Amino acid sequence: MWPGLPCGLVQQCKPECRHTCGGGWVFDALIPGRRGSHTAPAVHHAGQDHIMTFEAELTEDDARDLREEYEDLDAERLERRFQAARENERVADEIHKYSAVPEMNWELKNSPKIPPGGSFTRGSPHISVVMQRRCKAWQTAGMKALLDQRVGAVVLAGGPDFQHYGPLCTLNFGMLSQKSIMQLLCERLRRLQHLTSRLKLKVKGAFRVPSVPLFVITNEQNFNAVHEFVTENNCFGLDQNDVTVVVHGSTPVVDAQGKILMKSKGQIWKKPGGTGMSLKAVAEEGLLPDVRCRGVTHLHFLGTNNIAAKILDPVFVGYAEAVGFSEERHALVKCTEKLRPEEPLGILINNQVKKGAGNKARDILRAAILEPMETPAGTLRELAPNNAGLLHRHGSMCEFYLGVADLPRLCTAVMENAHGLHGRYPAVDLASGRMLPAPEHPIEPNGTHLVHWLGDLVESCDSVNGFSVGREEYVVIKNESGPLSIEGALTKMVALHQQWVLDAGAVFTSDTKATTLAGMQCEVSPLVSYDGEGLEGYFKGPVSLPLHIAAAQEFRVLQLPLTIHRDGLVQDFARSRWMDDETEEPVTARKDFIDFNETTKELHIAHGLKKETAQREWQMCFIGVAAREGEKMPSTSREDRDALIAFEKQLRDPGPSYNTQQKLWNQVLED
Repeated sequence: MWPGLPCGLVQQCKPECRHTCGGGWVFDALIPGRRGSHTAPAVHHAGQDHIMTFEAELTEDDARDLREEYEDLDAERLERRFQAARENERVADEIHKYSAVPEMNWELKNSPKIPPGGSFTRGSPHISVVMQRRCKAWQTAGMKALLDQRVGAVVLAGGPDFQHYGPLCTLNFGMLSQKSIMQLLCERLRRLQHLTSRLKLKVKGAFRVPSVPLFVITNEQNFNAVHEFVTENNCFGLDQNDVTVVVHGSTPVVDAQGKILMKSKGQIWKKPGGTGMSLKAVAEEGLLPDVRCRGVTHLHFLGTNNIAAKILDPVFVGYAEAVGFSEERHALVKCTEKLRPEEPLGILINNQVKKGAGNKARDILRAAILEPMETPAGTLRELAPNNAGLLHRHGSMCEFYLGVADLPRLCTAVMENAHGLHGRYPAVDLASGRMLPAPEHPIEPNGTHLVHWLGDLVESCDSVNGFSVGREEYVVIKNESGPLSIEGALTKMVALHQQWVLDAGAVFTSDTKATTLAGMQCEVSPLVSYDGEGLEGYFKGPVSLPLHIAAAQEFRVLQLPLTIHRDGLVQDFARSRWMDDETEEPVTARKDFIDFNETTKELHIAHGLKKETAQREWQMCFIGVAAREGEKMPSTSREDRDALIAFEKQLRDPGPSYNTQQKLWNQVLED
């Protein structure tokens, strides 16, 4: 035994050990999750030694790569995951003590406490006046958390794109602006930062955009494409120091006996390991120290397949503050009501489980998220009393709000569980060495992919609360056709944006609803509005489709002709020019249309008809057209104009503090 080390910390390998230590001394107890045994013997005893069957036929490089995979494989853990996947498959055949999650009543004077197990809260402000006030208070609390830089976001960006089989987050799904899903998410975050910075200006008197760390988690197949996409687009306007693209691991495909399938003689079958691998990527890939150094206490996990997802939704974040959400052993999940039992949404449910053994055994409530394929048919279709819809209707949107301090524990729990996705795979026949094609239907699948789901974390939490929101926040892309296809998602998005415009007081020239056709779409840029706010006052007259409301800086990015519709808002992207809504002819450039050129630092009137020396870019906060004759305001007096010019000159001087600037501005307003 080595001096100075406690007994059992060091052991000597066996001479026949195939590990690279060569039979020397190893510090197994210092390796996380290992003690007293090596990986290679574990692989051998677990029946995975077939991996090295064709080692002698491989090149030196291929043999070395295969041996590294062989030695890194934790076969004992793989066996546990295989057994867990088989147990989860039997859930549908067993009788469990499932029960519906209770609702928390926020209509009472005193705020309710989260009960053990699962529960849910209706997060809509339209339920009652009381809930409207509650949601407003939660929104303020959420903005305060953003203001204090205590929250961050984790985006799951590993899904495939059905059109060109690339990353789903890079998909342009057909909106007027041709933006990708990743760009929409990043621009929503920028808008949220802007709204928060305005709150900071009022509260603390120091204008600064809050820093929000954004971790983009993707799989090994898509990592290069996602990383290049994000970096080449300059993180879509976010601070590059706040955006990190991280790769998560893969998990093997096994046969009916739990043996890993061989993709080739020198390669095992592995595929992306599912949404649960995002926890491992954050907890074990060196991201936690960065998160803690920033002072971040909670992370919002969300996926890119939901194009309407509200990243770091202030109401959702503020609700966590209101319910006394602690960092450990609690979780919040965003839900929406299922319309049909077969909808691909895992249901939030309570399960009565045994804890302890013998005389000390007792039943406790534990929340669970059951996917449709692992849910008993009776439970899936069970109706609520008085035929009030499905009893278990709260479907998880795969959005979680978790404490940073609890991530290592949650990661361990999720990694110990697994689910099996059956499929047909071409594989090497170990007896002959021939490549066998994938079996065709109706032959049974020959492989099971072991995956980890993020929703499994709720089973290890003492209390889980579902924050139920409207269906307008659930616009997902899962299939190539049907309601959950690209076409279906685009239909919902243009309808949602048209509703925002109507709620802001706009009147359309006809009662036509927005559709997916290029000439009939409606889009509101995330840089203009996060959730339909701030659109009041945009519409002084009737508007028509197509309608695209963009931010000032987007006109340069789109690189479209700067001819203006008389409303200053309507654009026909199919012909890439502005059209008159009556004559269907292009309208000539208006001299009052202003654009700011980033390169030359000049203000341009449309098509360069006139140029003026540029002032600071922050002054360019709105783009529009001149008022009609009946809408014009009285001219500014010379005295007021001179006062404003003097005020602008003092603002250009970096000397005055914020308080001095406020005094100057108040003086101008009083005069």
